[in-house]
Amino acid sequence: MRDANYNCQVLEKMQGELFSNYMRYEICSPLIFIRRFMYSDLAKRFDNQTVLLESSSIQLMVDEINAQYGITNYGKVESINTEALFWVGSLLRHWCFTYEIRSKLLVAMIDIKKIINRYPLYHSMDFDYTIKRIIEEDKIRMDRKDILEIIKEIEQ
Repeated sequence: MRDANYNCQVLEKMQGELFSNYMRYEICSPLIFIRRFMYSDLAKRFDNQTVLLESSSIQLMVDEINAQYGITNYGKVESINTEALFWVGSLLRHWCFTYEIRSKLLVAMIDIKKIINRYPLYHSMDFDYTIKRIIEEDKIRMDRKDILEIIKEIEQ
């Protein structure tokens, strides 16, 4: 596990802004958008931090995801407030950065809906504490052996 640094903070803010504002340019449900993002080529650039070298807007990021997966209105558009979406985006990026795991691996290990539902309880807490609590509560296995098994499943 590595410590969060300035790059981590910038990436958290970028991903939080993307999650909280994507509905201006996209009509699918938040859960579908988050899953599409976490598996996208854009998320890979968040993972390796090269997105920090780009000049991009939320609209361009959403357009890139739509170009990769196609435009969709799939999924029930749930009323998730923008603050919760910002928090989820920032938390997921912090988790990926500090645990040094890829976005698509993280989303395969967790239940996004459960994370969103934890917003009222954890939104004012430190991300490191929140992640540890979620790992405990959901019995998420973060050891190398389990992660390698999940990687095999994803890549098949």
